[in-house]
Amino acid sequence: MEHVDWDDLRLLLAIAREGTMRSAAAACDLSAATLSRRLTELERRLGEPLIDRVPSGCAVTAFGQRVLAWAGQMEALAHQIERAGDVTGSHGLEGTVRINAVEWMSYILMKLLGSFQERFPGLAIEVLTSQQPYNLARREAGRLFDVDHAVRRDLEHPRPGSWYRPAAQGGLQRGHLGPPR
Repeated sequence: MEHVDWDDLRLLLAIAREGTMRSAAAACDLSAATLSRRLTELERRLGEPLIDRVPSGCAVTAFGQRVLAWAGQMEALAHQIERAGDVTGSHGLEGTVRINAVEWMSYILMKLLGSFQERFPGLAIEVLTSQQPYNLARREAGRLFDVDHAVRRDLEHPRPGSWYRPAAQGGLQRGHLGPPR
């Protein structure tokens, strides 16, 4: 027996599902002639007919039923493999990320984390709103970004044009748009 191409088995599944060569060809974005030629080649490789062409469409032979069962299992496994890749997302990241932030920062984070969650579906993001400080030494947190007292005061009463972003050493870096004051 010669090598069987998975794509040809997918075409066999489409023929069985659609019931006619024309409908299966349309579902597979092929011409009916191409689909028929590939089915004939698959039957030649396997050594037995898979489909009986009848006036009302296509009837699957007994041998075709057995092959369809195996092809269906292969298709299910292929879908599982695809979903496994989707679950881990980009870079295989998975797990839980917990973020504790003050109320205003929690609100901003919730707005920003939607696209992040789409990109990394394997990560569960939990945003907690609290004023409670966490201790890195006791492993209550893995990373700590603390907003120092002066920045807190600025954030409570921001100057127009001020901006903040996470700084490499932790905390926030402050900047100002427009002429210096």
